[in-house]
Amino acid sequence: MDVVSEWRQIVPPNPLTAAKFALDHYGKYEELFTRLFRDFWQELRKELNKFRQEIKEQQGTDDVESKRVVGNILSECRESVTISDNQEVLEQGKLLNSNYTAYYNQLLWKTRTALSVNFLKLDG
Repeated sequence: MDVVSEWRQIVPPNPLTAAKFALDHYGKYEELFTRLFRDFWQELRKELNKFRQEIKEQQGTDDVESKRVVGNILSECRESVTISDNQEVLEQGKLLNSNYTAYYNQLLWKTRTALSVNFLKLDG
């Protein structure tokens, strides 16, 4: 009986039974595990080296799609996020009893939030 068949007989596999089974069969299949892991590791290294080479070849070239997406988001920011000029800050500060700092901090928070909302689109 192979390991998978033996394993399937333990239904449902409670943690203690599963742990005992794994310990009982560790030495029996260690050589198989070592060979399969070595094969996996060699394949992983080969694929990662290919990927590294591809990235190295693409270094310095523009990613047109990413550039387009970032450009669109920057355009949206320019259109939808308004940044008050100094005159507006001064006027609003006068309305708030000369509390320019409070108004400026509130304005800064709103601007950062609006920009963050737009830049979250980069994740999707």
